Amino acid sequence: MNCEFSIKTFDELTSVDLYHILKARSQVFVVEQNCAYQDMDEVDFDCLHLIAHQNAALVGYCRIIPPEFNKLKSNLSVADPAIKTNHTAMPAIGRVLVLSEHRGDGLARQMMNQAIAQCRKKVR
Repeated sequence: MNCEFSIKTFDELTSVDLYHILKARSQVFVVEQNCAYQDMDEVDFDCLHLIAHQNAALVGYCRIIPPEFNKLKSNLSVADPAIKTNHTAMPAIGRVLVLSEHRGDGLARQMMNQAIAQCRKKVR
């Protein structure tokens, strides 16, 4: 699948971007997964938002939570000795979605590669 990716802070999102993100999150997490929970949280303000577009339409999305807002701790020094950390706050990836009509084409893998690369920039 040929997509364009953009990464924006919350303040860089346009009202149209935000509308399409929240619509997609509601479609996937609330309607498809029948998961009634408060999707919008205060964390969105501090995240990077990775958006996958195809022909200017949102087809995939995830958010990257900066280390200082991620409540989970990690010991990456075990997995990657090049990282000089020990039980420290790490970035996290969340709210990952691909719209149903675009699944099965490798888009999620492309998005995760982009998101992981952003997380690594926050650690080193």
